[in-house]
Amino acid sequence: RHPELELPCPVEPYEHEVVEALYEAPNREIWAGMLSGRVLRVRDKKIIDDTIRRELAGTQVTAFARDHEGNMWLGTGGKGVFRLKGNELKQISAAEGLADNLVTSIFRDSLGNMWFATFDGISIGRRDGTIKTIKKKDGLIGVRVRNIYECGNRVLYGEEGPPRILVAANGGITILDRQNHRIREPRTALEKGLLNIDVTCVH
Repeated sequence: RHPELELPCPVEPYEHEVVEALYEAPNREIWAGMLSGRVLRVRDKKIIDDTIRRELAGTQVTAFARDHEGNMWLGTGGKGVFRLKGNELKQISAAEGLADNLVTSIFRDSLGNMWFATFDGISIGRRDGTIKTIKKKDGLIGVRVRNIYECGNRVLYGEEGPPRILVAANGGITILDRQNHRIREPRTALEKGLLNIDVTCVH
């Protein structure tokens, strides 16, 4: 590492770890998800938690996001997603309706819905507790989804309207209505130009 780089905590015990995900909480706490399944939490340059939970053993932690109630969500590379409420982890996997157990990113939209990008489509965890899954067979462009982002309608179309959800995948970008989660047909040169290409990130 660079000798002048200021690090958030001592790194010697973790030199052989591979970091898969980072998240900064509102209280300035840093969360790091590791390839080993370890979750590292750092505050004021001190490690306050350094554990591999039994539920996360054998899989990597790939993503973090916080929901509207302040609960932390963890994406994994093979066990779906986990909601951390207090000290309790609740798993949601393909068996419970998640699109796939390999989760690449998690996004919370401005309505409080949780969007899960996976290697086989997306799932939307609605605030009422239900899950909606959208895959290529449902009109999603591509299969392997990398990330999800909310964008203003004016940015996309130059006109007033509700925000849209952008989904980046290996087949291009899919645009959905934020409210009803319906897929919109490409209508501009920009949208059509983003088809049939591998998009790894949209922001």
